[in-house]
Amino acid sequence: MNIKALALVDYQSCFLSHSILTGLWEMEDVEVYEMPILNSVRGGIDKDYILPDGTRGYTGTTGYLQPHPLPPQLHTEEEVLDTIRDFDFIIMLSGREYARRALDDICVAKNLSARTLPLIICDGEDSDSIPRNLLDQYMPKVFFKRELLRQHSLSFYEQYTGMPVYPLPFAAFTRSMPEVDDSQKAYDIFLSLGRTYPARDILIGKFLDTVVDQMLIHWIGTNHNSPLFQTHPHGNLLHDLLQWPDYMRRQAQAKITASMRGFGRDALHCWEAFSFATCVLYCDPMIWIPHPFIDRQHCVYFNESCEDVPEKIRWLLAEESYRQDLAAAGKRHCRAFHTTQARAAYLLEIAAKILGGEKIDPEEFGL
Repeated sequence: MNIKALALVDYQSCFLSHSILTGLWEMEDVEVYEMPILNSVRGGIDKDYILPDGTRGYTGTTGYLQPHPLPPQLHTEEEVLDTIRDFDFIIMLSGREYARRALDDICVAKNLSARTLPLIICDGEDSDSIPRNLLDQYMPKVFFKRELLRQHSLSFYEQYTGMPVYPLPFAAFTRSMPEVDDSQKAYDIFLSLGRTYPARDILIGKFLDTVVDQMLIHWIGTNHNSPLFQTHPHGNLLHDLLQWPDYMRRQAQAKITASMRGFGRDALHCWEAFSFATCVLYCDPMIWIPHPFIDRQHCVYFNESCEDVPEKIRWLLAEESYRQDLAAAGKRHCRAFHTTQARAAYLLEIAAKILGGEKIDPEEFGL
């Protein structure tokens, strides 16, 4: 039986909103609508909306969406309002202004309370801060949060909010990834990280420390203003960051890469790193992730100090068969549980159980 879902979105780019909206479109049994209708996820531009500071916003299509934009939206917002009672799920994919405004418009136009709707709220912002005002105002049936710290149990978050709470990290945009033979390795190591967290410069430096004469092929990228360009003995090997398609191709053709948190603990780079058969050195972000990546099973963990990184790079380059097995396992795990479609299916399955009054076994979802 087909599912009819309404996604409430914001004009500003949001990795989590794009992940779930893309995943919903990829599910054959889901009929997807959205308010407001976005041009930027279809290869166009959203413009003339008002930002919090009063200036006019302008959002173009992001690199990870450009190769395969979403299908055209065939409905109007008036048609959404006329059929609001027909939706199985109303999913607020962002707590930002225009997603909230869309829900308010629905409630005012149809004289409804948000609390009577099959409402799901998703928060894709950095940090584990819970938007209590948002939840108290709308009282969703279930709340999904991108970053929930594992130092707290899921039951702790549920007690704190008074509603079911589940993690919803980013996902891999596999529909947009370039075609590439990831069994053919042109690079020993590949790393491309923006300077969004202090330890990332340390990590890049440790990769540079590992460069030796017999490692003839390598590629390490960072923002052009990194002091490593001038201060590290191998700083001449650094390049400025790549455009997304080329970045993905090089990552796919590398033997080893690494993932570490950025502005938030959950970085989109993590899901990109695991999307191909490249062995991932992984710094645990310490957040709840359904079906997480396991040390020595899907990847190799390293400490945030990065002191163990050079040793582990040398070890993985020397142990070719083991490295290849880890890389293949990491890719299989990512493609099974962490694509945009898998993430959207996870959200809908949990939401359906809760709306249906079923008790959820967290282990069923790898939690």
